[in-house]
Amino acid sequence: MNRTVLFIIILGYLLSPYVYTWLADPNGSWYRPFIVWGLSALILSIMSGRISRDS
Repeated sequence: MNRTVLFIIILGYLLSPYVYTWLADPNGSWYRPFIVWGLSALILSIMSGRISRDS
């Protein structure tokens, strides 16, 4: 298995309770889930090589 994928899986496993608590906070902002989805889409697109370094 790729080391990067393994690192992301372990990091997600360790941080998921904190992220869920942060997202489910009733006093939080409405855009919090969109931040998480946007960051995950950005990270996955960078990892797949779709975003070139020239742009």
